[in-house]
Amino acid sequence: AAPTLEKSATFELTGTSDEETTLRGTVSGPLGTVASRLTFWYSDRDGFIENFGPAEDAGGRESWGGRGKFQWDVSDTFSALVTARYAESENSSQFVMAEVFDAPLPGLMQADVIAPAVAGDENDRVNTNTSSISETDDWSLSLKLNWDINDTLDLTSITAYREIETKLRTDVDQTPLPFEAASTNSFFLVYEDDFFQPSEADSFSQELRLHGTGSIVDWTVGAYFSRFEEDVVDTSAFYVGSPGVPDSGFMIDRGTLNDYKNDSLAIFGDVEWQLNDSLSLLTGVRWTREEIDYTLAQVSNIAPTNVLSNDFSDEGVTGRLSLRWAPSDDTNFYATVSQGYKGPGLSFTSTVSTTDLSLIHI
Repeated sequence: AAPTLEKSATFELTGTSDEETTLRGTVSGPLGTVASRLTFWYSDRDGFIENFGPAEDAGGRESWGGRGKFQWDVSDTFSALVTARYAESENSSQFVMAEVFDAPLPGLMQADVIAPAVAGDENDRVNTNTSSISETDDWSLSLKLNWDINDTLDLTSITAYREIETKLRTDVDQTPLPFEAASTNSFFLVYEDDFFQPSEADSFSQELRLHGTGSIVDWTVGAYFSRFEEDVVDTSAFYVGSPGVPDSGFMIDRGTLNDYKNDSLAIFGDVEWQLNDSLSLLTGVRWTREEIDYTLAQVSNIAPTNVLSNDFSDEGVTGRLSLRWAPSDDTNFYATVSQGYKGPGLSFTSTVSTTDLSLIHI
């Protein structure tokens, strides 16, 4: 909802039988000559997947945040809208085992390790020593400026910035033991329990639109630019050794560092012709260019660092054509032909090698 100069406040508190509590509130009113609207929320839900291990019950969720909107009508022809938002969340999740693996853990079968949880299609309990957690911090800020140049021409500018930090932690083996036996042949791999993946991403965008109206023509031209950057780190460790032989192996630490940047630029235009009182024709065209830079570094304590980097770009022109007929105020018929644009994509994995470079560009 838009900010307002009228004073108002609403608050809502709800609770459910599955131990979820939610609090929401909104306050609106004047801050001097500035119209404002402040919204906040808090939500908490206990875990509903019983955990027999030392970690907490899975399925819990806690989040809170707030958003503020402030509009300043500087004059009859110029206004500014500022929107700020901040939110934090923590989610606890864990795979519920439907079946166990045949490979035994050192001294025990996996079915014995997860007891008293019993794997199966109807299993809703776990036995883990580490909580699988997803934590997110998210904040954003935007500024929208509107200028009515004259009775038939107006200019709009929208500037936005957003930043997200995420941390993922997973109990890989889904047992209360601090390792996972992946093989019991001539060697075995024992994984550390904590798979950790922190990431940081930020985005900036700027849009300009010039809009004009006439007796039979309504048109818009504009430009758009955005930059998205992301850094992702994958870390894991595992032990390689001979089964049943103490101190026969060694620990391998490895990680993958992903650095990604995507710039997008677009120029667009729309024109609507009013052919008569009930029939109109809408045409539009858009040119888009995407540029991507990436670097992937694989780091290990037993092998040289492997760094892959590249950049590529792509562009396309798209358009639409629409015919609309409105025989009355309550009835509208239309037919549209349009073409969209899908820019290049990129997929990072911890197993990519220099021979895979041609496969990375999707």
